[in-house]
Amino acid sequence: MLSVDARDGNCHHLDDRDATPTGINDNDVICGSVFVKSNSVHVFRWTRFEGFINIGLPFQRDSSFPGTINNQGDIVGYSYVKDLSGEIDGAAQAFLWTVERGFQDLNPKDARSSMAYSINDSRLVVGDVERSRGPLHRIACEWKCGHANTSIRALSSAPSSAHDVNNNGIIVGECGSINQSAVSWDVEGEQVSLGTLGGPWSKAVAINELGIIVGSSVTSGGFIRELLEQKIGVEGLTPTTLTKQRKEHAFIVRKGRISDLNNLVPSSSGWELIQASDVNNRGEVVGRGVYKGRNRPFLLRHIPDAR
Repeated sequence: MLSVDARDGNCHHLDDRDATPTGINDNDVICGSVFVKSNSVHVFRWTRFEGFINIGLPFQRDSSFPGTINNQGDIVGYSYVKDLSGEIDGAAQAFLWTVERGFQDLNPKDARSSMAYSINDSRLVVGDVERSRGPLHRIACEWKCGHANTSIRALSSAPSSAHDVNNNGIIVGECGSINQSAVSWDVEGEQVSLGTLGGPWSKAVAINELGIIVGSSVTSGGFIRELLEQKIGVEGLTPTTLTKQRKEHAFIVRKGRISDLNNLVPSSSGWELIQASDVNNRGEVVGRGVYKGRNRPFLLRHIPDAR
């Protein structure tokens, strides 16, 4: 694993392990997953002073997948058990790791499974839970993790998931089954639809401290399927036909308005921005796109009116 210093262009070696970083805080503390010899995945933590630390697995689980890390160094994620063949067997179980207390179980007693994706500096954790009873779908939840106890609140009763939370307590994710829409929840839990790029599906994955939100959505071409079925019949539909008509694009939401990120780059650039995965407080967006026919990561800077 390498780090690259943009100031001098040099790469700095962090560690020789097979590791994947998933989060970094403002103190340059990194969290992520690392493969070990037992064919399991552990959680790691890296700091400039301590270097690489394998902090292991929670609750006698076999593999763990961390999400993000806050500025206190708290890490959230979820873990699994594997069967004898090494395949994942059983439900996910959300966890919180802190320097003071190590791993803490966030899985509710009445839950079949749970996943934690993000944590802010007030130890507000967001993710989703599948209950043991009732409808078999995941619902967005928040955990308030205090020093003495942890409380959990459902953000919706519909199929939903919460992916990120900022330090103002604003949460973003998606809600809906057939027609899924990117949404946000305020500190009172009130849900607001962020809309789509014209199609039937959208998903918000990140929010910065300024309230700028990014994610991905199906464009209006997604509605062409019904028209094609009427015109050429279901048997005439092929993956190629649908692919040409239906596109997923990265979006940005500023001041409550959703926009296609592709409208913010020159059409001659050769890029098609497919998914946005994060946005920082400078309004810079990272994600995945297609450049000259090949999948490529992107960093989009200097977005007009990003603030």
